[in-house]
Amino acid sequence: MAEEFLDAWENGDLERASLLTTDPEAALAALVEYRDRVHVDSLDVTPGIANGEHVPFDIDVHVAVDEIEASWAYSSALDVQNISTGGERVTWKPEILHPDLANRDDVVLEAVKTATPLSIIDRNGAVLDAQDDTSFARILQQLQERYASKLGEPSLEIRLVPPAGGSQKKGSTVARLSMGQPTRLKTTFDAALQRAAEDVVADRPGASAVVIQPSSGEVLAVASPSTSEMSPALEGVEAPGSVFEIVTAAALLDSEAVSATASVACPASAAVAGTTFENAKLPMATTGRTMADLLASSCDTGFAALSERLSNSALADTAKEVFGLGLNWQTGIRTADGAVPEVAGADKAAAAIGRGEVRLNVLNLASVTATVKTGAFKQPLVVDESLIGSDRARAERSLTSDIASELGDMMHRNATFGTGASTMQGLTGDIGSMAGLATQGSGQGAHAWFTAYSNDLAVAAVAPATGRGVDDAGEVVRAILEAHH
Repeated sequence: MAEEFLDAWENGDLERASLLTTDPEAALAALVEYRDRVHVDSLDVTPGIANGEHVPFDIDVHVAVDEIEASWAYSSALDVQNISTGGERVTWKPEILHPDLANRDDVVLEAVKTATPLSIIDRNGAVLDAQDDTSFARILQQLQERYASKLGEPSLEIRLVPPAGGSQKKGSTVARLSMGQPTRLKTTFDAALQRAAEDVVADRPGASAVVIQPSSGEVLAVASPSTSEMSPALEGVEAPGSVFEIVTAAALLDSEAVSATASVACPASAAVAGTTFENAKLPMATTGRTMADLLASSCDTGFAALSERLSNSALADTAKEVFGLGLNWQTGIRTADGAVPEVAGADKAAAAIGRGEVRLNVLNLASVTATVKTGAFKQPLVVDESLIGSDRARAERSLTSDIASELGDMMHRNATFGTGASTMQGLTGDIGSMAGLATQGSGQGAHAWFTAYSNDLAVAAVAPATGRGVDDAGEVVRAILEAHH
């Protein structure tokens, strides 16, 4: 009887095999599930020497899952008994299929393809790793989850998993049938800059920073608080305050509402559509009164007043069409891509100074700075574009050469004579910056924002303000720039 059962099972006649057991219905269901979920292509069963009614056997299963084929050999056993209605029968027990199923009705066997862990490397080939409790570790894990199955050869395992509808990921491994070939995932990160960014952010609770290479749009470093489940630098958004005036200046120049050298005021307060706006408490380092001076001094009142010269769609249009804000960025990891709504009146004035409904993160701000540096939006990337599976977001138009030059001059003035001067002091080459404070609502402290470019590097940072103006974020940016020099 034992050999008849094993022969029927080996030949794929599962209905006959089940009829040779004490519980044909349960046996047939289990045999079919084993065949289908283990992906049995064929099997060879060799009976051993019987010990009374106890019959051991060896089984060699040929498993085929998609393009992967492997053999799985193990030993099991069955018992034969006489029943009054039909003579000898195999005593049906799930562990006939595999010993690990003994006394288990909560799991089944399944062949599972598993992605082979990637070796994630930086732009120069250095292996990237991180402590478990850092935001960068979660970015690396996200890269593993996204790309391990796309690259290299997967492994094949037999697992004990919950019945149909359960999660394979929770199953325990019974056997590893084939080892996949590990491969590398090259990223745009720079290991040295990443360490520098993480070190400086770690010393400033709540701070975040992003570094971009303007010429390519490639992200060189990302650092966020380790206590966050997601990366605020990439996925969080908040009102950025005065640093958004880079985009506002571009909109004003683009619409020819004002020139960079036109005489404009920076009053102590400005009333727009019944709402009064005041400046953040920052030192006014410049004494002139042109739009370049407004940007140098992070003058909120001046830009709020100038917003009345813009159409209701001008800010939103410039933000999206030139700087790529609000497009669907395909960076290679999860990101929030900024939001600049079309608004009117006092809401437009608030948007012009980065308040109200404007929402950015430091990735968005670093990209804005990189766009000013090169004159054209290059959507940030963390892996090669060919791996992403979607087209890279592209802005509708570039800055004109004149406007790009004027914005660069304005940011250079901020870095040399304005609110960014103390942070940027001593740095040489092609430099520019913008700084500001952003209020976070009633009862909440302000956030300091700072962004700068130095040659082919654009850095943005945000940090909780501690009464030191923009220095809380400026020191983060400065430390990263110095690490690169």
